[in-house]
Amino acid sequence: MKNLYSSILLLLVLLSSCSPKRKVPINEEPTLFSRLGDREFWEERDSEDLEKKKEAKYLQDFYENPLIDEQDIALLQPFIKQWLDFYQLDLHQARLTRTEEHAPINAGENKESLYYHPFEAADDVGDDLCNLYSPDKMRYINEYKGCEISDGKLSFNMDDSQNINLTDRRLRHHTMILFLGSLEVSHDVFWKDNDIFAIVGYSEATLSEYYIYLFDIKNSLIKRYAILDNGYTPTTYYPSNTIKKAIAKGYNISD
Repeated sequence: MKNLYSSILLLLVLLSSCSPKRKVPINEEPTLFSRLGDREFWEERDSEDLEKKKEAKYLQDFYENPLIDEQDIALLQPFIKQWLDFYQLDLHQARLTRTEEHAPINAGENKESLYYHPFEAADDVGDDLCNLYSPDKMRYINEYKGCEISDGKLSFNMDDSQNINLTDRRLRHHTMILFLGSLEVSHDVFWKDNDIFAIVGYSEATLSEYYIYLFDIKNSLIKRYAILDNGYTPTTYYPSNTIKKAIAKGYNISD
């Protein structure tokens, strides 16, 4: 009986190997059933499904954040209007994604910190083209470490991340206030007064979104707002305050 069973299995294997394979017409879409053995297809499909689920969760989390309040709209709108208008952004759509109270915005970097560097004579300047100054010129943001002037041209030698520092010329120290990874970039810095400023930019770290970091040195407060990408694509580069200063002084902008 056992020999008979083995013979039948062998016969079935031989018959299946001899049967002609069905040719799928070129214009016929493969079905899920026809792809049961296509490992690469299913791995890719699983990956796409996972990304969709992650994005859906990010969106859910995003919409659970409160909308910006009228007080901060009135505060921000006038002094970041240039950036909002360029990217056609509606500040009323911004959501508060993070609040940090008692933040050491201007505390100076600990000497043991990886990001510490001493205050030097070259840091005590009030007219460096690559620095973005408070109205009284006593504080500034060094947004791009790779910002430089050479042969009459302004260039940005960007790294895959940005360490953004606040320098206080009176206290003679630097404080790293923001670290941006490879999927984030800052566009500009705007000062409202000598204590309040905003850093604006774009992030793809989770969702595709524009961000606004609002810093209040006097009250040790940081707020982060985000506006989802509206799909608008500018036809030219964003004219940041640094770029406008360079053009006003007669410098060219490197591509």
